[in-house]
Amino acid sequence: IINFIKVDKMEQSTGGWSDRKTPQLGSPIFKVFEQSVGKLIGVNYTLIAYYEQIVNGTNYCLEVEGTVVAPDAKPKTTWAYLHVSSTGEISSLEFKDHPPK
Repeated sequence: IINFIKVDKMEQSTGGWSDRKTPQLGSPIFKVFEQSVGKLIGVNYTLIAYYEQIVNGTNYCLEVEGTVVAPDAKPKTTWAYLHVSSTGEISSLEFKDHPPK
C-alpha cells in the first residue's frame, strides 16, 4: 500500500523525495533554513531550492550557495540534509555534494 500526501500541488509517495522546489516568499522552508544552516558561522548561505521526503517527520535537502567569510572567496553550491521531527526538532544536519537521487 502506498500512501499519498499532498505537497505543494503535487502528489508525493511517503518515503520518496519530492521534485526540486523553489522557495516562495513567506514559505515555512525559510524557518527550517534559518534554524539549521542559517545558524552556522564562517560561511554565508543562501537558500536556492529544496526537496522534501515525508518519513516519521520530514527530511529536507536544502540546495544552498555558500561563501566562506574570507577575502576573494568564491561561492559553492552544496546540499544540506536534515531531519525535522513531527514535534519540530531539527537534527542530523549533514552536507553533501549532490541532490537526492
